[in-house]
Amino acid sequence: MKTIISLSIFAIFFLACEEISPQRMLTDIFNMTGDPHIHLSENSVDFDDVVLDETATQTVKITNTGFSTLTIQNVEIAGEGFSANPPKKILLPGDFTDLNIFFAPLNLGDVSGQVNIFSNDPEKPEVNIALAGSGIHHILNPTITITSPNGNENWELGSSHTIQWTSEDIGNNVKIELYKNGDFYATIDNSEYNDGSYSWTIPSSYAVSDYYKIKITDTSNSLTYDYSNDYFSLSAAMNPTITITSPNGDENWELGSSHTIQWTSEDIGNNVKIELYKNGSFYATIDNSEYNDGTYSWTISSSYAVSDYYKIKITDTSNSLTYDYSNDYFSLSTTIVLDENFNNLSDWNNNGWVVDSNGYIGNCAKSTTTDLWDQNILTRTISVEDGQKMSFYANKPYSGYGMLYFYWNDELVWNTSEFGWTHQSWNITGSGEAEIKFVGENNGSVYLDELVLEWQSTKENSNQTNGDLKP
Repeated sequence: MKTIISLSIFAIFFLACEEISPQRMLTDIFNMTGDPHIHLSENSVDFDDVVLDETATQTVKITNTGFSTLTIQNVEIAGEGFSANPPKKILLPGDFTDLNIFFAPLNLGDVSGQVNIFSNDPEKPEVNIALAGSGIHHILNPTITITSPNGNENWELGSSHTIQWTSEDIGNNVKIELYKNGDFYATIDNSEYNDGSYSWTIPSSYAVSDYYKIKITDTSNSLTYDYSNDYFSLSAAMNPTITITSPNGDENWELGSSHTIQWTSEDIGNNVKIELYKNGSFYATIDNSEYNDGTYSWTISSSYAVSDYYKIKITDTSNSLTYDYSNDYFSLSTTIVLDENFNNLSDWNNNGWVVDSNGYIGNCAKSTTTDLWDQNILTRTISVEDGQKMSFYANKPYSGYGMLYFYWNDELVWNTSEFGWTHQSWNITGSGEAEIKFVGENNGSVYLDELVLEWQSTKENSNQTNGDLKP
């Protein structure tokens, strides 16, 4: 009995919502038998305004308010731009389903349509839903947003940078301007294609300032524009330089020795590369990354070739286009000491000269007459190659008097009488023989305290390590 009463209340509620005859309602309730009944939550749907190329959705609920199964046999839709998804086809008593209806206008203006639903409801085998909507243009919201430079950038005059922006609902072209301290300063481009980027080579003639902004405007609508959010700077063009000061030409540095490479620089990075060039070609890397403090202590490798045609190259490691070479060639040479002390009598044409107990060369027993002067001559002859240099020094005689002479190919080029007892050197050209003579005076014993001869070779690829000493 409770079940019958509950069903009766359910039936009264739903049947009251339907437009059916009271006689049918009473028959269905008391007989507890009857037909399916279709009920729609909406009999019309208005989509209002919908933007072209967009889609709007409305939902209508379909309910079976009858006492037997409702079968939705077909759904037909009429009207341009309207569509729907298929609803559930079988609805038990009290069951429902959603019918989603879509409107995607294809053209501007008002559009009407209709949904026709066919079912096995004997009283209403076809029900209809009226449709309406209107297609409209996109609601424009034109915007330009500058992304670079947008504040705090520091760009160098004469350099190139990219101005960047994003935009919505604007025309095909934009105008790009430069403002300084809030006032118009220059037009960068009157009509640039609106692709979001512009390569800007900054004129070197612009004023240096920390108060620049970019303004970009839609050329089709001057009310649509944007400025950089904050100021950016245009600074003076950098002029990076490196200037080598040593070795910078004509230096003569000995292989195996240590010297200081020196340079000055402006507007370059923290490190430099130091290289050695020979005859205009790369020869060796001295240091790949030396701190840019202007000096480098260089111990010259003894394995380097002897040459008068070296240069140093110093390069900014952060910019390979900034570098400098020595202005002129310098030399790397080898000094060869032929004999640190020539007090070995067997090496000399002594003509009676002897070595005393102190190791000094001297004339201890020679005649003092003038005609015997030539007998009081110590001589030593050295063969010299082309391009080599020769130097020597000697102390004054230990006692008595004497003179030292230097001959090149039998030509007197230096003597102590004229130049004094000082360190001397000559650049020798060509091949020949150097001869050193020490002549004692006629007033007694004479001793030569020390005589040192140095042979400095700058001839490339010289394998000679000793002079050719002739007695």
